[in-house]
Amino acid sequence: MDGLNRKMPALNYIIDTAVVKPLAKVYVTVVPGFARKGVRNALNNLTMRDAYFARRERDVADVVETPTGDGGDEDGQPTGG
Repeated sequence: MDGLNRKMPALNYIIDTAVVKPLAKVYVTVVPGFARKGVRNALNNLTMRDAYFARRERDVADVVETPTGDGGDEDGQPTGG
C-alpha cells in the first residue's frame, strides 16, 4: 500500500496535465459565460444540499443518542434523586 501512496501524486499530475487541463480549456472556450455560471450555481446548490442533509443527520444522531435529553441513564430513565 505504501508504494501505491508514493506513486499516486505522479499519476494525478499526469492525468491533470494530459486530460483535465485540456478539457477545462476547451470548456472555457466553447461554453458561454452564462452557461458556465449556471453549471457553477447548480454544483454549489448540490454542495449546499449535501451539507444541509449532513447537518440533519447529525441532529438526528444527537436525538437518538440522548432520547430523553434530560440527563437520563442509558435506558432513558432519569438519574439521581
